[in-house]
Amino acid sequence: MKCPYCGREYKVAAANGKEEYAPGVKMSPEEYQRLCDDFGQSVIDSKIEDLSLYLGDKVGMNKYKDHNKTIRRWLKREGIEKRKTGADARVCPNCGRDVSGTNLMTCPRCGFDFATGRM
Repeated sequence: MKCPYCGREYKVAAANGKEEYAPGVKMSPEEYQRLCDDFGQSVIDSKIEDLSLYLGDKVGMNKYKDHNKTIRRWLKREGIEKRKTGADARVCPNCGRDVSGTNLMTCPRCGFDFATGRM
């Protein structure tokens, strides 16, 4: 498996059927897919990178046993909500903020311009 942000190859971890998505970040393919479905792949890949960097700084001190739950907790703490489903769903592709039901042309969190598709 390739790391989503650096392109390096990672092997499937033998224990628990989990795969390593970045150095030290392991979860099952089903957990990864659910995270991507709920929040968007770009948001999840960014959080996986953040968790990998955090774990790299804390060698031998990994207090996070379930990386799926850790990422969900971090997203909740940052106010990033699950994407809405259906025709009225509108989520910023850059930061994952739900802007459904608004007429905003730019994301209030990150400044992404919905009309041009750029920051």
